[in-house]
Amino acid sequence: MDEEAAIDRGLREVQRLAPAAADAEERATLEAYRGALVTLRARHAFWPRQKLRHVREGLAVLDAVVAAHPRHAEARYLRLVSCYYLPRFLGRGWSVREDFARLGALLPSVRGRYPRDLYAAITRFVLDHGRPSPEVRRALEASLEGA
Repeated sequence: MDEEAAIDRGLREVQRLAPAAADAEERATLEAYRGALVTLRARHAFWPRQKLRHVREGLAVLDAVVAAHPRHAEARYLRLVSCYYLPRFLGRGWSVREDFARLGALLPSVRGRYPRDLYAAITRFVLDHGRPSPEVRRALEASLEGA
């Protein structure tokens, strides 16, 4: 995040991998990373208009991926972390709340689809920053055992 050049490297890697994506899930994952990386460009932009352009462009990609693949936990997580730290005046509280809620419900059932460290990072973010109900919290904590 702190190295601006890493964003362009990441975008080039997404572009390189996209033609070889085996299925819709892989294409959605790559597209979600593209959206998150474009959004991240705002962090390094100097002018407010540039920052806003990057945020809008990247979030449009993430919103489209989530709309097309609502059960794609990694895409929801990328949209969540892309929006969580944005200023309130950008009006993304709705997606933050939605993604926390959907991830709380989704994560225990998709544990085996993600590398252990990635799954744990996503789940811990939801536990630490979201407001899961006691029942969802227990399910998420249980899913971390052995992860």
